[in-house]
Amino acid sequence: MCFDADASGRFATDVRREAGFPVIVGMPGVVEPAKLMRIAPRV
Repeated sequence: MCFDADASGRFATDVRREAGFPVIVGMPGVVEPAKLMRIAPRV
């Protein structure tokens, strides 16, 4: 799997726009909801 930072950035922006809250995109692209809730207020 090749990691494209620009593509991941666009993906994160699209998800954020649709979901209405920040999404942290890791290599697997999965973040546990509890962890996301702790991270979101600081972003």
